Amino acid sequence: MAPWFEGLNESSVENSKIDSHPNAEGHRVMAEHMANDIVDYWAKKSPPTMMVGQR
Repeated sequence: MAPWFEGLNESSVENSKIDSHPNAEGHRVMAEHMANDIVDYWAKKSPPTMMVGQR
């Protein structure tokens, strides 16, 4: 997951200098990347006629 945070200020995505766990912004960054990965995965697995929004 480290590449997901490249270019971001560490203090903007961590709880504090002592607690390096992700804060709300850090969780948002992770969720965005995970969601994109899931969409990409299913786009490759699903036949075009089965994708959402197509009938």
